Amino acid sequence: MCCRSPARRWSPTLEQALYFNEDGLLACRDYDVEISGGVAAAHYVFGYDEVAGTKLPTKRRVFPRKPDGRSAGEPLVVSIDLSEITFTGNRA
Repeated sequence: MCCRSPARRWSPTLEQALYFNEDGLLACRDYDVEISGGVAAAHYVFGYDEVAGTKLPTKRRVFPRKPDGRSAGEPLVVSIDLSEITFTGNRA
């Protein structure tokens, strides 16, 4: 699915392609990182855990994309692993 954001409030770019796995969870986002001169990125999310009834990805990996749009596979640009996730505060 392709989407366009009206503002950069939640994304590093205005346009991106979203890919979902067989469970309907986000698996990858392809976008051009506008703040880095339009570098094409493949942003993978996986390792979903359920926290307070919400499924959240615990692992993120970002790789550059080739001119044909496919992930280059390396170099690994961003690697984030989350654990012990909790929500705090009021939940309306």
